Amino acid sequence: MENELVMVSVNENNEPVISGRELHEFLQVKTPYTMWFNRMCEYGFSENIDYVTKMLERSDGKAGKPLTDHILTSDMAKEIAMVQLNERGKLARQHFIEIEKKWNSPENVMARALIMANNNIIELKGTIQMLEPKAKFADAKGYEHGIL
Repeated sequence: MENELVMVSVNENNEPVISGRELHEFLQVKTPYTMWFNRMCEYGFSENIDYVTKMLERSDGKAGKPLTDHILTSDMAKEIAMVQLNERGKLARQHFIEIEKKWNSPENVMARALIMANNNIIELKGTIQMLEPKAKFADAKGYEHGIL
């Protein structure tokens, strides 16, 4: 990952997010991840607003408890990259800004809106299918015209 830029993924709310551990690795920070992340949080970041904590299975082959990672909002990742005051931080910040520009382009905003609308239609169709037998029953019993 040394020369690759930090990967940006999408969370369940369809928002761009970044792994804190991947950002730490890209920035080539010498301080252990947990100590570094706690220091970064001193800039005023809040859990469940700017980041969420995620437990990872160990991939280093060592025994022990799972590793902690943090899934960062793009705003938090940009700010962290900016305060690093080095070339890697500048590269990461520029990368996140470029991702944000693409994310907010009219085409991508419209594409996400269409996906959301389609998901709403699918959900409504499911509700209609679930209610259809009840409506038929109500019609058969004369509820349609206020009878009974």
